[in-house]
Amino acid sequence: MTITYWILAGPLAAVGFVLLQIGAITVHLTGGDGQVALNVVRVITAAATIRPAMSWL
Repeated sequence: MTITYWILAGPLAAVGFVLLQIGAITVHLTGGDGQVALNVVRVITAAATIRPAMSWL
């Protein structure tokens, strides 16, 4: 059975978004801006979607 790339698009997009938000938190904190609550919520939401995105594989 061949797995095509579009099957992995959902989980990879969620993982990529988690990494992007972790980078955004790092930039906010190194810049002296402590307002990272929205970024933390986005990390939690994106991380929570990784497993459901893989459940049908």
